[in-house]
Amino acid sequence: MKLTKGLYAYCIIDRESSTDNSSVLPDQTFLIQYHEIAALLSSVSESSWQPTKKNIMRHQKVIARMQAPR
Repeated sequence: MKLTKGLYAYCIIDRESSTDNSSVLPDQTFLIQYHEIAALLSSVSESSWQPTKKNIMRHQKVIARMQAPR
């Protein structure tokens, strides 16, 4: 069976830093929280799994946006 969709994990963050996340989250991303941590994820197609320059730049932009002061 070939998978065509999946989840991409950008990072794991401290849950306390994600309490007011609705205004900070980049488009098409979401958090899954568990106890004191949260994973920043997005739904992706198979083509997004490849380490292309475009995908690496997207990853960097998402991480930078999460680190920006609120």
